[in-house]
Amino acid sequence: MMVRSSKVHGEKSNDTDYLEGKDWISNLPDAILCHILSLMPTKNAVRTRILSTRWKSLWASVPIIDLRNYRKDDGPGSFMDFVDRVLLLHNSPNLTKFLLHSGCGDENPYRLNSWISTAIKRHVQELVLSITSETIFELPRHLFTSIDLVVLKLSYGFSWSALTVSLPRLKVLRLWFLDFLDDAPSLETLELEDELSSVFEVDELPALVKANFSVWFHGDDYEGSDCHCNAVVRMLAKASNVQHLWLDDTTLKDRKCCDMCLWGGAPVNVPICLSLSLEKLEFRGFSGCNKEMKLVQYLLENAMVLKKLTLYSWSRNKKIKTDLQKYKRGSSTCQIEFRHQFSVEWL
Repeated sequence: MMVRSSKVHGEKSNDTDYLEGKDWISNLPDAILCHILSLMPTKNAVRTRILSTRWKSLWASVPIIDLRNYRKDDGPGSFMDFVDRVLLLHNSPNLTKFLLHSGCGDENPYRLNSWISTAIKRHVQELVLSITSETIFELPRHLFTSIDLVVLKLSYGFSWSALTVSLPRLKVLRLWFLDFLDDAPSLETLELEDELSSVFEVDELPALVKANFSVWFHGDDYEGSDCHCNAVVRMLAKASNVQHLWLDDTTLKDRKCCDMCLWGGAPVNVPICLSLSLEKLEFRGFSGCNKEMKLVQYLLENAMVLKKLTLYSWSRNKKIKTDLQKYKRGSSTCQIEFRHQFSVEWL
């Protein structure tokens, strides 16, 4: 049987071009090449400069600077020198992202501040900072008045003394073990993991849609004080449009006293978000203790548009599920998903 060739006689095939080593990538437009380079750490993007004359300065136009993959083995001096050179040679006037995650441990605070300041001057929209060090670095004050910042993620090693905090475009805020920023009217997503008792003392968050809280309080701070009573419900009262809420077991318990939950009875006024917007609620580490049950009961009764409540629990206590089934539901369409290790039950 004869097989008809799909190639025209005399026409060079793409396979032949490939075998002859034709450089297809370098023929792509600069915009596409820059996008490809933006998908890799800056350290790797810089290495492409040796490929050809065309590639020599292409990395410097990438609007993303990704410095997240540095370890203590790299050495603090070489790391800081590398970042200095990157920012000196980088020529993009606007930065989409600036990501810095260093585990070297001996960063110079003045150089660190100059890097952050450079990113701010270049109108950075997403700023991610994490420094593993025994030294606490104070962030520059003008970071907290940026009119360009949309996403801010901070973890460990930082402090600030900004008298004015105004981030009008900020939509996503993620904080690990840091205090809270109090003036972000456009904030849509908030993730907190903290041990500071003042974390719930915030201004109104009218644009907040998603909230993820993993917060605990020191027993010494809690004892003899009602300042944390109903902290979760009080927080919801300030987030009038929140639709998705994630709670961690540490949010409701003191680490030293596991039965000290943040529930002190139903508030006078039901938070607006429970009546109008909260659709999804997830509770991780649910143990079914008395005050957790009371909080869940309150949320179920007052969340009028809730579609789904998911409880992640290690407990096999059947009474917990029996009581949950008895609770009145403000939303007729609300489903309760009870997850225990690898099993799932619908209540």
